[in-house]
Amino acid sequence: MDGQRASIRRGLKRAVGLPLLILVCLVNLFLLCLRYPDVRLDVQAGDILTEDVVYPVAGTDAYRTDELRQAARDRVQPVYRLEESIVAAQGQALAAWFDQYDLFMKDMVLRWEEGAQEYNGMLYNQTAWNVLVRETELQSKLNEYGLSDALDTVMAYSLLNTFLPRSSLHAAGSLPDSSALRAALEDAILNGMNAGVKESELESARYRAKEALKQTSLPAVSKTELAGNLIDKFFVASAVVDEVETEKARTAAADSVTPVTVKKGELLFKKGTTLSQKDILHLVALDMLKTGADRGPAGSFLLYLLPVYLVYGLYLLLFERETALSPLVMVRLCLLLVLNLAVCWVFTLFESRIAPVLLAPLMIAATHEKRTALGASVPVALTAGLLLPPSGLLAGETFALVAGTLLAAVVAVGVLAVDDKRPAMVPAAIVGGAVGGLLPAVPKLLAGEGLLISVTAFGLFFVGAIIALVLALGLTAIWEILFDLPSRTKLNELLNMDHPLQRRLMNNAPGTYHHCQMAALLAENGARSIGANALLAKAAAAVHDAGKLKSPRHFAENQANGVNPHDELPPQESSRIIIAHVADGDAILQRYRVPAAVRAIVREHHGTTMTAYFYVKAKKAGEDVREADFRYPGPKPSTKESAIVMMADSCEAAVRSLGGPSPEQVKDMVHRVIRGKMEDGQLVNCDLTLSELARVEESFLQTFAGILHDRITYPKEEA
Repeated sequence: MDGQRASIRRGLKRAVGLPLLILVCLVNLFLLCLRYPDVRLDVQAGDILTEDVVYPVAGTDAYRTDELRQAARDRVQPVYRLEESIVAAQGQALAAWFDQYDLFMKDMVLRWEEGAQEYNGMLYNQTAWNVLVRETELQSKLNEYGLSDALDTVMAYSLLNTFLPRSSLHAAGSLPDSSALRAALEDAILNGMNAGVKESELESARYRAKEALKQTSLPAVSKTELAGNLIDKFFVASAVVDEVETEKARTAAADSVTPVTVKKGELLFKKGTTLSQKDILHLVALDMLKTGADRGPAGSFLLYLLPVYLVYGLYLLLFERETALSPLVMVRLCLLLVLNLAVCWVFTLFESRIAPVLLAPLMIAATHEKRTALGASVPVALTAGLLLPPSGLLAGETFALVAGTLLAAVVAVGVLAVDDKRPAMVPAAIVGGAVGGLLPAVPKLLAGEGLLISVTAFGLFFVGAIIALVLALGLTAIWEILFDLPSRTKLNELLNMDHPLQRRLMNNAPGTYHHCQMAALLAENGARSIGANALLAKAAAAVHDAGKLKSPRHFAENQANGVNPHDELPPQESSRIIIAHVADGDAILQRYRVPAAVRAIVREHHGTTMTAYFYVKAKKAGEDVREADFRYPGPKPSTKESAIVMMADSCEAAVRSLGGPSPEQVKDMVHRVIRGKMEDGQLVNCDLTLSELARVEESFLQTFAGILHDRITYPKEEA
């Protein structure tokens, strides 16, 4: 139980770095409030302004632009098209009317035959039908055949007396021919409608049709009164509004309006202006009007920022646990986030779109793990990216700039993942800036804002990436010196065979150099197997025995021809020389400016183990010995990487001592070495679990299998 409590206390103590994200959030909130101050007014319609009101940011006045665009839309007249179905329908209706008209005339002929003898010579041509068919009967017939809407009884009598006079009926008894009237009306009505007549033009079109009929040789009663009525009935508007083409024309007119651009500080309303309802709507559109339940921009910013940083903290705990539980690493990480925000804010004072938002991703990638830089890219884009829009936070380009920042950061970190050397920052920033710059540029091009505006948006973002590159190259070196960081760049430089320390080991202590390289391979794979910092473990293992450079011949791997200086020395002196190589190594590494994290591993790589060989030798000599004189002073490994380097060092030396071991011998030796470190209490301070130790052991065995593989024996050539 006490062990569990101690473990919990250690965990809480190590997690103190996470609350620093809240401080970063507050700094971010402060800078956003400076960038977008609350300039909203507490006014209503009818209030008189006591001071001038100006635009808070440069950009587009969407309200005025929309007004102008709506006015342009309203000025566009509807686009009409001929509706042929209307013409066809009216033609059919006119033909049907004449069919009924012919039936009516036929019925009237029959009526004549029935009643003519009754009057026996009393009917006269001009009034015969008036006598033969009473008005009520005639009206009934007109209604029956559906002709009453174009014919009244007066006109019907006139038509009957004209087309069916008594003399004609008596002589022939034949039906009148309506084809001439029908053809004339079809020509006048349908041809007129085929020209596409709008509702507003209908009366004048009907008038022209009536006038045209008056010029024909038709009887007056048919070409004036009847034709006029039929034209009024069947001649309708044939042109209808084409909604699609009209909307296209209106949209084109609206799009042709140049957006109203304003400068920061430009006058919006003069002092003394009485605000109208329209002015209030203008203020609302510009987000310059306070509401009753308004929490202000600070509250809105906080509601946005808190989830971003809380989710980022959760990500660190779940996927970057070593980073999250390292107070010093969290301090450095949070300082870089704050530095990035502050530098970007400074650039917003003159041109926000060249703010170097890639500064933090580049520096984190250079001084931390690449996955740490990738994880940090998201909060950087979602927070620092908000400082970029020149036209205000709610401008349409905000999303494009934030997305461009995220894409640029991911691409830049990806390029650095391929090449860890510091010069790789140059292609990383160039490629990242070029790819990220497409997101704010392409939407402008697609929106028809012009090639120049799109290229300008791309160029400004790219310039920001180059500025970030210049700052990152300079500040990373300062950062590494300030915090003595084991950056990936420094660690890779330390591993380079051309590094002065590596050349010195290779030339002055070749056995030690080979041992360090094998131990580095073991440590790298072992650290990678449990998710520890593989590069740090590899670099530390590669120089862990640098102290042997002070006296290479006192160490077995550098001895030749069977000459061992320890044969001439007392065991205590030999032990002192062997133990001193740890402190000597720390001093040498300091002269080569090796990062403190590497030196810490070197100081811990023997922990408080014994120089057992000389201890036993002293006891066999019958000397009065103290165990403490033959133990390394420590400290014991305090990190997983340090413990892995200790085990890699011991396992490599132990397996090498076996000569040509079998896989079973290697497995047994590795297991005994690791178990011995555990039983000796060397691993109590490094938080390695039994499961992780098992994975490290398995990794060592796989690495040894590759190192100690069989080779064929080449036959000697016969003389």
